[in-house]
Amino acid sequence: MPYVETGEVETYYEHHGEGPPVVFIHGLGWDHRSWRPQLTALEDEYQVVAYDYRGHGETTGSGASVRSISQLAGDLHALVDELGIEQPVLCAHSYGGLIAAEYAIQYPDAVSGIVFADARTAVGETTVERVMFRLQPVFDRAADVVGEARVERVLEFLAKRVGGMEEGPEKEVPELGMTTSEYAEDAGEAFSSEAQETCMDAALAYVGTSPTDFHVPVLYAYGERTGGAIASKAKQLERAPTDVRVEEIVGASHGVMLDRPDVFTETVREFLADVTSEQDVGAPAADG
Repeated sequence: MPYVETGEVETYYEHHGEGPPVVFIHGLGWDHRSWRPQLTALEDEYQVVAYDYRGHGETTGSGASVRSISQLAGDLHALVDELGIEQPVLCAHSYGGLIAAEYAIQYPDAVSGIVFADARTAVGETTVERVMFRLQPVFDRAADVVGEARVERVLEFLAKRVGGMEEGPEKEVPELGMTTSEYAEDAGEAFSSEAQETCMDAALAYVGTSPTDFHVPVLYAYGERTGGAIASKAKQLERAPTDVRVEEIVGASHGVMLDRPDVFTETVREFLADVTSEQDVGAPAADG
């Protein structure tokens, strides 16, 4: 299994194909597997990399090692540097958008474009969101008293009623052999409460950005059934003064790349064709 040392942890990654490089960053509590449909579909045209950041998946080290979004961006830079990748397009889901945004700020000349897939560039943009995130430790303690199942039902209710998020289509994702919700549950079993707490602390301490802050092309793709904060941001970005392309993926929820993988992948492929048309071919992929 391929690993790269990033700081004091061993970061797990998958690296396939040849061509212009694309690096995929998963969401909170998920892992590199969330990008399987895109890796499979794009590896004949692009050099694709997916990895597990600290506190997730196969990457070593405890959740306590997560200290800041800047640190997570630094880990990504160490991975990219070790693999000899130059100016990748970053494709980030959910929480991974914070990492992609900070990477582009720290290394502005090392990015060719950014895909925000139902992704954040800031956390706590609304009062409701800030309250929800601050109450997470309370929900964790309540689970010990009344049971996880009951607390999960409350959180699902709040996500739908307060955040406006709906479930996506429950179809099996062939590359995973399970549905989006089954995958999320499976990935979540390896995601500790410690990692959740430290990642959320890092996100809440992060100043945040806007997709309009970058000098490279940006694709902001979001699910039709996603939460209100992301959908509202999309409406604002439609009038962006910079090269920000907004695409709604009909029928998809927050797991946009798994809910409607064919539609999402084709949207990304069109964006990559524009962004990488004049880009030199990157280094060949390593085994893995």
